[in-house]
Formats: sequence, C-alpha cells, structure tokens
Amino acid sequence: MAYREPHQKELPPEPEVVVGIYDAPHDAHLAILHLETLGIPARTLNELVVGMAPHLGGGFAGIRVLVREELAADAHAALEALRLELRRERQKRVRAETKTLARPQWSNVGRLVVAGALLMLGWYLVR
Repeated sequence: MAYREPHQKELPPEPEVVVGIYDAPHDAHLAILHLETLGIPARTLNELVVGMAPHLGGGFAGIRVLVREELAADAHAALEALRLELRRERQKRVRAETKTLARPQWSNVGRLVVAGALLMLGWYLVR
C-alpha cells in the first residue's frame, strides 16, 4: 500500500502566500494550530519531504505555512506575536534556571554531614 499524505484541510482555490518557513514539522504545526485558533485557515507545503528526510529541508526551503492572500497580514501579525511570546517564555525559563543553578540549596542534614566530615578531618590532622 502506497504512503499517502496526511489529510489536510482543503483551502478554496484562491491565491495563497507563504507566511512562515520552518525546519521541523512540529514547529509548522504549532504555527498552524495558532492560526486556526484565530480563525485563519492554513496548510503546509513540503512537510512530507522534510519530515522524512530532514537533510533535504534546506533544498526545499523548509516546511512552508500557507494562508489565503487576503489573510496574510493577519497571519503575519499572529505568528510574530506567537514568536515574541515564545521568546519571553524561553527567557523566563532561562532566568529561573540560572537562579536555581547559582545558589545550591543545602538541607540541614547536608550541612551536618559536611560539618561532621570537616571536624573528623581536623581531629585526624591534630592527632
């Protein structure tokens, strides 16, 4: 049985424009889901080729997200807002990780173990 392209929503035969180019299928689907939640129908192009052979993505210009021409401005604005929101979330996550990495949290038991080890070491050195 031959492989078939996954079912995609058919857009009316109207002029379409590319509003985003992505390297990974999951990024393209995130963009499509975001556009569809805003009521902008979208579809992908080259998803199968890039999904099966990622090294060919550059030659086919990645996975393209297409929308109807009259919705292109709204789609561009929506995807830019999504990109900025994801960037802010990533920066928050990095700041939170650096805060936790900067100060290791010691429990009381850990402090007692270290203090006891240092006392024993000092006792052996004095002896």
